[in-house]
Amino acid sequence: MLPPLYPPLVRNVIYPAYRGLRGDRLISYLEELERNQWLSPEEIEEIRWRRVEQYLRQITVHVPYYRELFEREGLRVEDIQSPGDFRKIPFLTKEDVRGAKDRIVTKDPMRRGAPSNTGGSTGEPLYFHTDVASGPLRRANALRGMRWAGIDIGDRQAVVWGFHLDRPFRERFAAAVKDYFNNIRYVSSFDMSDEAMERYARMMASFKPDLILGYPSAVARFSSNAFTVCDGSSVISSRPAGNFVGVAPS
Repeated sequence: MLPPLYPPLVRNVIYPAYRGLRGDRLISYLEELERNQWLSPEEIEEIRWRRVEQYLRQITVHVPYYRELFEREGLRVEDIQSPGDFRKIPFLTKEDVRGAKDRIVTKDPMRRGAPSNTGGSTGEPLYFHTDVASGPLRRANALRGMRWAGIDIGDRQAVVWGFHLDRPFRERFAAAVKDYFNNIRYVSSFDMSDEAMERYARMMASFKPDLILGYPSAVARFSSNAFTVCDGSSVISSRPAGNFVGVAPS
């Protein structure tokens, strides 16, 4: 396994160059989020509602489902001026998404959607589209949260996540290159056999991640196994490690 990269090199050179090649706004989003977090509550409220209004205007113009919903409920965008007004908009349920089909996908030619779905852990999987342009903003928000916890771009991260091991070679190779230059190592929670767990533990003992991220049950099982397979203290770096765990929303 190749040695991890020097974190400041990733943070200050490689990552900004990568985002620049992608042509997205992640770095500027991150700067804006970190700048806005110090504003007064009144200033944040003003920004929030200005963006809510922009969003509502977009969906009532370009998304047939919401255009029809607002007309049916007798709602106008200019009438949504507070959290109380916002509650007048009916909740969106899984059944609504399934029934609306393509009518809930934006027709805005300047936006591009990507098919996605839930894993179906609570029953039937839900299929939908995500706005490709929202990806950099979500990632920037996640990076800001990690910085709150003392984890920055380029710090070594180990991710225990669900992905299939039989992906095409080209896809696996591209992902491996991207992960290496981001100082990230992935292990699949789909393979939690004793043999795999020992391999993961020894890999992380060498990698020494600053952050371990993953599903609670998978991270707990890995952590327990790591102390059994090898000296548990050697799995993490000398600095205090972070552990972010999460579950898929129902």
